[in-house]
Amino acid sequence: VQQPPPPAAAATLPPGWRQMFDTSNGKPYYVNDSSKETRWDPPPAAPPPMPAWWEEMKDAQGKIYYVNHQTKATQWNRP
Repeated sequence: VQQPPPPAAAATLPPGWRQMFDTSNGKPYYVNDSSKETRWDPPPAAPPPMPAWWEEMKDAQGKIYYVNHQTKATQWNRP
């Protein structure tokens, strides 16, 4: 027996997330198995991959910044 395709929302979930259904009311909810987070609304889509040579870093205070290892440029905004 062939299984039906997953609902559209489940097919577009970021990695680590899955859609489940509340047994009491059938409402969908979302589970992240790594972080153990659950939520009623779909999680935000994963950001696209970083451009070539770029890496996300954190400064000493934990603020995210971006480094281009080819040009040695740094910036606060995601490239």
